Amino acid sequence: MTDFSGQKNLDEEKIFWTKVDKLDNHECWNYNEYCDKDGYGRFHRASGRIGAHVYSWLLTRKMDEVPEGKIIMHLCNNPSCCNPNHLICGTHLQNTQHMESQGRASTSSQRATPSLTIAEVWSIKELLKTKKFSQSLIAEVFKVHQSTISHINTSNVYTCKDGIYE
Repeated sequence: MTDFSGQKNLDEEKIFWTKVDKLDNHECWNYNEYCDKDGYGRFHRASGRIGAHVYSWLLTRKMDEVPEGKIIMHLCNNPSCCNPNHLICGTHLQNTQHMESQGRASTSSQRATPSLTIAEVWSIKELLKTKKFSQSLIAEVFKVHQSTISHINTSNVYTCKDGIYE
């Protein structure tokens, strides 16, 4: 009799990695499927949806769950990134401190302020298609946060006069 124990998890892992754009170890590996409104990838597995970055962290550390009271943080500040080298386990307080040190702590009114024109969004889309420039570099050129570039990259973004909408 053939033993298929663990087969479902193996298939789930293979499926997950097909949804991740693996680049060099120092670059962000963006999740190319469903991302929530904040840009975080969401992977659907047999037990339900899980953050793509969390699943990546668990897989590469051969763990079943994140330690109690901890979260998985992005050192790269890119919510769709699944590169395990960019992910660490920490507390909510550590994550907040990291966000503040990176200038990412903002109010909802700051987040809602549009900063890109339609032409700029389409230019960014074209630059991303070439795969010649990092998201960080594109963000620096357009004077936006890398998560904005990630959102443009991972979602079907259109712009309007009042901001960016999906």
